[in-house]
Amino acid sequence: MTTLQLNSLEQTLTQAPVIAVIRGSTKTLEGILDRLLACGVLAVEITTNTPGWQQGVTLALSKGFTHVGVGTVVSTDHVSQASDLGANFTVAPGLDPQVVQSCRDMDLIHVPGVSTPSEIQTALALGLSTLKLFPAAPMGMNYLAALKGPFDRVRFIPTGGVTLASASEWMAAGAFAVGLGGALTSGNASSEREDSNVLRALIVSHQLGSKM
Repeated sequence: MTTLQLNSLEQTLTQAPVIAVIRGSTKTLEGILDRLLACGVLAVEITTNTPGWQQGVTLALSKGFTHVGVGTVVSTDHVSQASDLGANFTVAPGLDPQVVQSCRDMDLIHVPGVSTPSEIQTALALGLSTLKLFPAAPMGMNYLAALKGPFDRVRFIPTGGVTLASASEWMAAGAFAVGLGGALTSGNASSEREDSNVLRALIVSHQLGSKM
């Protein structure tokens, strides 16, 4: 079997298999970004339905993340804005061929959302093999494991309801990486240290496992 070449985002996720999804208020964004970096997160996504998301992307880029992306990209206008801001990848809740082509034209890595075999086949026909499984939690890990049968070369990133507690189980079920949102950005001081420890342990465990 021919090994598919990894793009730069995929290479980053082999080191730290987490895309941190920032959605909602950015009042505490700087503190959240600093904590994510300290935990070893290399890829962060700011969604377009976050107030001041453009400033959030700029701030994340200034922090030195390996990859900074724009999420909830549902139009070619969003793609243009992401490119202008200097983002290097985009993520969408669904699969839109126009968005895919716009990202390709602007040299942006795109990760579309899929949930069915038909959508996966369409994405593959468009030349995409790293896909966001969304919404992941309602479908469950058994669904992901079943998809990995016929689509064994697809790199799935379950997102939507994936928690820090369940992240390692999703990885064991065949996920390439996970998209983590509210669990990382709640700003709940009482659980922040514990969450950081779990996140750090997830990344370190993955790095150790990849060296075995």
